[in-house]
Amino acid sequence: MAIAFDATSNTTYYVKGSYSFIHNCAGDNRILIVGDSHYRGDTNIIVTGVTYNGVALTAIRDDARGNGHSSLWYLIAPATGENAIVVTLSDDSVFCEGIGGAISYTGAKQSGQPDAHNGENSFSTDHSVTVTTIADNCWVVSNCYMIYFSPTCGNTQRWNEQSTYWGAGSDTNGPKTPAGAQVMGWTIPANKNGSASAASIAPAAGGQTILDYERGTRGINRGLERGVA
Repeated sequence: MAIAFDATSNTTYYVKGSYSFIHNCAGDNRILIVGDSHYRGDTNIIVTGVTYNGVALTAIRDDARGNGHSSLWYLIAPATGENAIVVTLSDDSVFCEGIGGAISYTGAKQSGQPDAHNGENSFSTDHSVTVTTIADNCWVVSNCYMIYFSPTCGNTQRWNEQSTYWGAGSDTNGPKTPAGAQVMGWTIPANKNGSASAASIAPAAGGQTILDYERGTRGINRGLERGVA
């Protein structure tokens, strides 16, 4: 089974403190990816947890530059239908602006995710992060924190929320075959801080095809050993 895009959702800008939004998952062999971007003010506010339908997601990575954070989280086999995603920050009592978004896919491997991941944080007009995929036909998903960005490298933009000072968004690129380096990139109008988090998602077919073939081969060999054609 190949990976396919299912749905996307996101908050609007100027969410302060912990927040929630609704996402709708459907299909088979599902995986949910949640990205958070926030401006932490003068304190080191981090995401302490993300849930979907009350089930905790697993952190993939957090990347920061200056006052801006980008992080990715995932959940295998999320519940179908419309359910709430809740993003909890470490301190709701101080100024912190955040934007969250989610992407769900079908046809994803139901264990051993993510396939690979990487991040970047820099001061530049050109920002990029390279994920070296392991399995063939992976999809790469990214989340970024930067201002007035435009995706490059053939990425498909899934959400983009901007303000006067900063913005957040997510992009995907797939399938990547053969496995190898996949660049996720963004350009911005001037040298500014930016951070991005990216991960590759392996397809359900990766590993299953080999496993089924090996089972069939063992079955044939056992039949030959017993004298059965």
